[in-house]
Amino acid sequence: MTTCIIRRVEIPPEILEWSVIAMCHESPNQAASSALSFAIIRFSHLRSNLRDPNYAHDSHLVIADALEIDEMFHEWTMSVPDTFAWTSISIPEPDEEVFANFYDVYNDVFTAGIWNSFRSIRIMLHEILIEHLVRLCSSPYYIVPAEEILVSYRNQIFISKTLINTMCHEVCASVPFYFNYHRRDLETFGVRPPAKALAGYLLMWPLYTAAVAGRVSAQMRKWIAGRLREVCEVMGVRHAKALGSIAAEKREVWGLDEQMEEERNEDWFEYTKESARGDYESCCDVPMPNYDS
Repeated sequence: MTTCIIRRVEIPPEILEWSVIAMCHESPNQAASSALSFAIIRFSHLRSNLRDPNYAHDSHLVIADALEIDEMFHEWTMSVPDTFAWTSISIPEPDEEVFANFYDVYNDVFTAGIWNSFRSIRIMLHEILIEHLVRLCSSPYYIVPAEEILVSYRNQIFISKTLINTMCHEVCASVPFYFNYHRRDLETFGVRPPAKALAGYLLMWPLYTAAVAGRVSAQMRKWIAGRLREVCEVMGVRHAKALGSIAAEKREVWGLDEQMEEERNEDWFEYTKESARGDYESCCDVPMPNYDS
């Protein structure tokens, strides 16, 4: 699904059909993930439609569709199970592994991955919204005859910028969890469990998306590029190194060249081996430490 979104093509309808069939057999957590996928599919169709000049030039239609999809995302956040909640942990002093002065701990990497998929798509959605709202605000038609409409557009631009900033910071706050930062003091002699390739594979695209968002600071972009290099060096996901270099230059990936495609396939093979061995359990069934003691 991620590759379809990157390449701006529609997600095959069979995936939606299979998801609908599977939902009656899913756990609450799995059902929540499937519910999110429906909104992501709608976004994928929107992004694919933007390749059509007739659709892309109708900013009113694009904005209406984008706001409808964003409402789907908002409604999804209101219905997720309690197990999707995360805990924010403050740190007493700066640490290069933590972007701000806190990080978030989740029940498992899959839950963190679902939230980061949500954040990544919402970042891209609101980038599209801002682009088309700015286009309308620049139109002479709205400057004088429709001042109220112009004000509403500017208000939405502010809302979208704020939301993008929030989503990017939440992605950054999730990063230490993937590296088992929360377990650094729980093991003998402070040796934390090694981070897995699966965690890195789930993390690299949300990190990249946050880095190339048009509203993030140079400081955040530099930190994200460094974390992507760590995903390569520590977790063995080679594709992340290329994304880190691209993110540092704030460029968008329109497609995967032959070398990046080969690395992506090797990364996939590595973390599916982890799943077959059961190694992923070490980063999924993570006991929540007692931070009150």
